[in-house]
Amino acid sequence: MQILLSLRWEPTHLGLGPTRSAQADLLVLDTAKRPLLSFLLRYSIGTEDLEFLSEIYWSLWCLSQDSLDQHRGAYDKARWVLIKALEGKIEYWDSVRGIPLEAPDDLGGPCSFGQRALARLVQQAALWQETRELARLGIQTVGDASEKTRAVQERLQQLATETRDQVRLEDLEDNYFQELVQLDLSAALEAVNLVHPEGFITTPVDPGVRYLGLSAQDCRILKSNAAPLLLESLSLSSSTEPKREKCMVKVGDDLRQDQLVLQLLHFMEMVWEERLPSEESELLRFVPYRVLAMTPDAGYIKFVPGAVSLSKAFASSNGDLAAWLSTHQPRQMTKERVLSNLCGSAAAYCVATYVLGIGDRHLDNLQITPEGHFFHIDFGFIFGEDPKPFAPRLRLPEQIATVLMQEMDESGNLLDKCFRLAARAYIALRRSMSLWVALLRIIGQAGGAGCSGAKQNAAVLVVMDRLRADLDWACEEEKAATEFLLVLTESTEALYPVLTDKVHQLGLFWK
Repeated sequence: MQILLSLRWEPTHLGLGPTRSAQADLLVLDTAKRPLLSFLLRYSIGTEDLEFLSEIYWSLWCLSQDSLDQHRGAYDKARWVLIKALEGKIEYWDSVRGIPLEAPDDLGGPCSFGQRALARLVQQAALWQETRELARLGIQTVGDASEKTRAVQERLQQLATETRDQVRLEDLEDNYFQELVQLDLSAALEAVNLVHPEGFITTPVDPGVRYLGLSAQDCRILKSNAAPLLLESLSLSSSTEPKREKCMVKVGDDLRQDQLVLQLLHFMEMVWEERLPSEESELLRFVPYRVLAMTPDAGYIKFVPGAVSLSKAFASSNGDLAAWLSTHQPRQMTKERVLSNLCGSAAAYCVATYVLGIGDRHLDNLQITPEGHFFHIDFGFIFGEDPKPFAPRLRLPEQIATVLMQEMDESGNLLDKCFRLAARAYIALRRSMSLWVALLRIIGQAGGAGCSGAKQNAAVLVVMDRLRADLDWACEEEKAATEFLLVLTESTEALYPVLTDKVHQLGLFWK
């Protein structure tokens, strides 16, 4: 989504091109004046990348639905141009050289990529509308979570058994789809069904995986004031066996901020891969999971398979994380691999959550997988915000520190290794401070991603403060890393004296 924010600075004018088609005049897209949009269209259509195209469309749809963004018209126009390009009605023109550019081939026929892409998008749009209505039913139903769940499951049973009217183009929210009446998309829309879809259908949140339908009896409304909808479905990717997946649909929450944080985490991984030895960067991994904001107040969150909150893990093991990991450890994975995953992921998230000022960290939004991957979810408070006063600047749960302190590998104590990795990761991010400042300033100026207006200035100040921009880059690097490690030790109060000693014992491992 972040690259699409830059479209607000491109002109939106389109004119008639000099080329005439059998059906109508082609619209001209000046690639010299609209280089970003032209590149995105020509790349996605030229490579026939349906996943990338889906990402572009739904990001543009979300941005164009923000009533508080005075530039939302630019994204709305870009979405219209995308649909016209898939129809084969856009001519690419270079006004600087005064020449037309070659358009992607085969966009006009009934079996063309353009029509396949449009069929995929209208299916996703119809599927999302059904999903959102289901989530709204859960919110509007009076009663507790069990009564809301009963209403949702009854509705899904109706969808599975009753004959219903086919979805039409004019039923879709995007008015631009209604201009596609000359295309035969009835078969694509007829296949749409939340419970029993027909043919190859994908969801907006997972455009590269075939959606096989919901398990109605396993879908429910979660116990929360927001009453989010938990969907359990079957999907089929490259493997031959369908797999069961979970995702949550939220209505009433802006998930664009979560998307922003996840993208920043991905950039951090890229920095570590470039600046650190491979044996360190391979350990410093975040757990990837998908978040897709469909509108400024609704969207999907995919669940990580097998992951549970630390509160659940502790409750089922009497607070003994080592016992939980031992019980749930995959058969094909060694204990050493599980502990190595725990060590590396704990180091990565401690650094990232500290630098980005992520707040409201409690055991329900700290997660663990059977493979030992520790990770954070729910980034509603970032850049120094926190609903609780005097909250710690980062959190390393005592139980995780205890497990790492008790285990050894060939390099020594795993807690020492976690601290060394965290220090190295912190220094690598500090040395690329200009990247984070530039990204946040661009995103803040463009808006639409949880970092706009006054929040942009606060975000830049927090990141610069956490990375100690006031200290000399080379001479005081050791001081900056030591201060970070001391903050890390403070996050585990019960082990504070032991961990404080370890900071002083570690030496200059980051040099």
